[in-house]
Amino acid sequence: MPSIWEKIRSVLVWSAAALLAGLICVPALAASTANFRLIINPADGISSSGTVYPPQTTVGFFVTAYRDSLVTLLKDGQVAVTAVADQNGRAQLGVSNLAEGNYVFSLYAVDAAGRRSSPLTFPLVVPRNMSTAVNGLVVPPILAADKDSVKKGDILTVSGRSAPYGGVNMVVSDGWEGTLIADNQGLFSWRLNTALMDPGPHWIKARTAVASDEQSPYGYLTAFDVVAVRPVLQPSVQGGPVTGDLNKDSRVDLIDFSILAYWYKRPNPPVSADLNGDGVVNLVDFSILAYNWTG
Repeated sequence: MPSIWEKIRSVLVWSAAALLAGLICVPALAASTANFRLIINPADGISSSGTVYPPQTTVGFFVTAYRDSLVTLLKDGQVAVTAVADQNGRAQLGVSNLAEGNYVFSLYAVDAAGRRSSPLTFPLVVPRNMSTAVNGLVVPPILAADKDSVKKGDILTVSGRSAPYGGVNMVVSDGWEGTLIADNQGLFSWRLNTALMDPGPHWIKARTAVASDEQSPYGYLTAFDVVAVRPVLQPSVQGGPVTGDLNKDSRVDLIDFSILAYWYKRPNPPVSADLNGDGVVNLVDFSILAYNWTG
């Protein structure tokens, strides 16, 4: 029977070989992981009492999420483990007794209001008999707008949650970009002035930085529409109604066009439809209508 020292030597040889194998195992990373640090160490195969046992293959994840949020780790699409983040938003999750091979890990956080973050997803090559630590993971912030549609020139309020005291980088579809700091609960709010934004669909996205080398990817897009404000026509210089506003709603649009079309070349048109006052509704009147068109 081999002596204890022979067993120890065999474990050391086993761990050294596994370490060499681990040194050439580089994880393939998806874009959603942003910055993180990967540490691979040989697993200890000797207990404090000197008992020799087979080394374990483990992976540990060190995450910054939201304060008191529930962080869920999935392995190949199945829930592997959950943890509750502390008051600083930090959480640790680990998976042990893994077989050597390729895995797809992902994680997300759910805040106290039940809102779910966008996931961090990344494939990882796990070497045999190694303890692998994945550090520097930061969950993207959660965003919400106070309305789906906003009139051009009005204020859109965007609020959300990130890591406590996190630096939140905001990017709007029209190119505006800025940074604000979340409070000790991770809450933040921003008032977006839409006066200079073009009418139409827009979006805003955000990411969180908790250190110079710890930054989340951008989270889900929050979409909204900027709606053009229809101009209210002003009275003419003489103080009368605007030419072409046949139904007196302070606009020149399809309703006025329909009224004018009814009187096209008909006898005795009303004065309001005879826009140039020549006693007949013809193409000249339609040209005047088009000139004053507001839609």
